[in-house]
Amino acid sequence: FVSCTGNGTLSNKGKSGAEVDFVLDKSLPDVQDSIISYKIKQPIVTLESVSTLGAKLGFTGNVGLVEPSMIGMSNPEKQEILQVLTTSGTVEYTCLYDLDTLASSLPNDEEAVKIATEFLKLTGLWHSDLVAEDVVVGGTIDSVPSHLLVRFTRYIDGYPLTGAGNKFAVRIGDQGKVIRLLIRYDELVQDKAIQIIDPSAAFEKLQAGDGVFTVPIDCNTVKITDVSIGYYLESISDKQENLMPYYIFKGECRDATDSLLEEFTGWVNATAQ
Repeated sequence: FVSCTGNGTLSNKGKSGAEVDFVLDKSLPDVQDSIISYKIKQPIVTLESVSTLGAKLGFTGNVGLVEPSMIGMSNPEKQEILQVLTTSGTVEYTCLYDLDTLASSLPNDEEAVKIATEFLKLTGLWHSDLVAEDVVVGGTIDSVPSHLLVRFTRYIDGYPLTGAGNKFAVRIGDQGKVIRLLIRYDELVQDKAIQIIDPSAAFEKLQAGDGVFTVPIDCNTVKITDVSIGYYLESISDKQENLMPYYIFKGECRDATDSLLEEFTGWVNATAQ
């Protein structure tokens, strides 16, 4: 059951189990009637391909199956780990020692983007449709920044990739050293034009709980401040065959006193199926 009040507020049962009011705090965007869907080609991840990548990153040890869907390498003396998922082709490189080390000097934002981009190019992981979106503090030690996080977004036909499996990030530590990266880059094949629902119908689905989102247990109201469309990527551990458009709802989770609890992002399937 969904109830509507005079101010446009709708209530539903969120995933927290608490009753939540969704408030639309902006006008809905105009969208096209149809959007191209894509097929995702299954990545070919082998011991040889991971070993080749490892060599570019300075790994000299053996390569092997870490888990049924993961191939990896390690440099124990440097506390470095390389892991590649066979399900999505996601690459994760981590230097454990530097990740937990207090930085004496960090680059500025512009330098951080340049370092991250050049590192991805050097290792063959750079792609021309990646866009650096922002640079934030990636971690702290005793409230002091320990490293920076450079976040990238990939755009398809002008629409961003979004969702749980949207992983394009590089962490930069002391003296500009890359200490971790998480990169997923699916190979896509254009499929067909599909009809999509209008934004108001998508908002109604969100209000009815038909979407992908979580809210805190003490969330009373979700104020939606931005609505857009993107292509949704599922978890990096899942094998995904199709790339479909989703509405992206962003906003704020607020408690009964209207205090901000956390930022909100929810996704609703945009297809008219």
